[in-house]
Amino acid sequence: WEIPRANLKLGRRLGRGQFGEVRLGEVRNRGVTKAVAVKTLRDSASDSDKRDLLGELEILVTVGWHDNIISLVGACTKDGPLSIVVEYAPNGCLKDWLVTNSAELTSDSEYENQPVPLSLLPMEQLIRFGIDVANGMSHLAAMECVHRDLAARNILLGENLVAKVSDFGLSRDIYESSEYVKSTKSKLPLRWMAYESLFYNVYTSQSDVWSFGVLLWEIITLGKQPYEGMNGKRMMDMIKGGGRLEKPVPCPDEIYSIMTTCWKTLPEDRPSFPQLKSSLDRTLQDSQVATL
Repeated sequence: WEIPRANLKLGRRLGRGQFGEVRLGEVRNRGVTKAVAVKTLRDSASDSDKRDLLGELEILVTVGWHDNIISLVGACTKDGPLSIVVEYAPNGCLKDWLVTNSAELTSDSEYENQPVPLSLLPMEQLIRFGIDVANGMSHLAAMECVHRDLAARNILLGENLVAKVSDFGLSRDIYESSEYVKSTKSKLPLRWMAYESLFYNVYTSQSDVWSFGVLLWEIITLGKQPYEGMNGKRMMDMIKGGGRLEKPVPCPDEIYSIMTTCWKTLPEDRPSFPQLKSSLDRTLQDSQVATL
């Protein structure tokens, strides 16, 4: 996995945070140049930051290559700061794509301050995002890798809008702090967390399934904030009392039904990622038949 530093050229900055930054880069290998994203620690980074980034590298090596995961290209571990090199997603993050498309659709004065009619949304594209993520997460779950932070902001879009799961190394450094609440250990993405994660600090692939349900909700609402207007305590009280995110307007019944299965209180009652992919595949086929 080692990439000689001479073969890596760094370009513009894509993101920055407390411990490091992510830059666009180019890797040259056997005469072929490839666009990549390069995550590098700052000189001021602590030993624990270095350990975190090395941990992320180990996870990326273990997980290997998959079409629906931001996969490892290599790393520079010698003669300079530790740098992890991963594939570059030219279409940015899913959250931004959703919000941009929502703004474009609602800027049509006819629909200002109203739900956008489903016929105007690329519904098939939205379902495909869900299928891609379920596929990537099936691979992570099979590798016994728990994501802990599955949300639209952590899904990147490659060529042809193929969705790819990113940042399953639990490295928080390029995210905006507004999504997180400080805890003794780290900042927690409360609005995406499963029942058992919120109340018992338990994380498994089945808690990732809960987060996937919230991610589907984000997709269908074109990037709205889950539990908008609620603070963390009110949201947790609601979830404890059996309340869940409401069905978005508009949203096909089958899709909302999939979401609600992800939010069952008992983890064992939730579907697995392969089951979620199958359900979404069927929904996509049905929607294609319906439009014929």
